[in-house]
Amino acid sequence: MAKLLYVVHRYAPYPGGSEYNVQRYAEASLKLGHEVTVLAGSHLGNFNGIRVTSDTNVMHEYFDLCIVHGWTGGMQNFVIQNSMILKCPLFYMIIKPDSREELKLALRRADYIGCATTQDIA
Repeated sequence: MAKLLYVVHRYAPYPGGSEYNVQRYAEASLKLGHEVTVLAGSHLGNFNGIRVTSDTNVMHEYFDLCIVHGWTGGMQNFVIQNSMILKCPLFYMIIKPDSREELKLALRRADYIGCATTQDIA
């Protein structure tokens, strides 16, 4: 099974769309047998079996894939700007795309690009 790193600005149990979505992805991945870590700027520690940290040194660990949950700010922006230290491919999940330079950098740095909703595709 894979070792996955999810990146989000804030993680469950905090409320919000990004928080709920990444929680669902992380917990579904764990259920499938993957080893899951979430790197979040704000969190309340490990949650529902998911390792959660704000220690950016986790980026030096080996992962099979780093999944950055859109919204170019906070922890996501930090990871994109420092993605060259990752030892794995980078998957950027576009959320509410726009023309900011941070988004353009994320798209250039990503090995894979995806969308979470049909609204993001449009």
